[in-house]
Amino acid sequence: MSSAVKWNPLCHEHFAFLFGLFGGSREPVSFKTIKQLSSGKDLVLDVATGTCDLAIEILNQQKANHIIGIDLSKGMLEKGQEKINKLNLGEKITLKQEDCHNLSFEDNSFDAVVVAFGVRNFRDLLQGLKEINRVLKPNGEF
Repeated sequence: MSSAVKWNPLCHEHFAFLFGLFGGSREPVSFKTIKQLSSGKDLVLDVATGTCDLAIEILNQQKANHIIGIDLSKGMLEKGQEKINKLNLGEKITLKQEDCHNLSFEDNSFDAVVVAFGVRNFRDLLQGLKEINRVLKPNGEF
């Protein structure tokens, strides 16, 4: 008998609400991820972007020209879009509601792919990593 936990989008929506309500911080993982990313990327994919903290900081540190952030949670994306609008970053960050296990992007599309906390929510870690590898350009950063 499998003890695997089934994905529950409603739980993800509740997490989005609680995270915003209690003002959670993502600094430790975010800064480590950004520090490892080399500068000058044209297009970066932020998987499980959530409220866009990582994407915004990547832009602030001038590591990328444009970022596409994806997340399953409409609630998280809405909070992220509010931040993007407030900071006038609409031309630099594009958000999409999308499943990392079946990305809509063409092969070899991104100079880099980043994922912070969201990797813990992958239903199938191997499939998520395969998709990331598929959309990452040769010699791209992950």
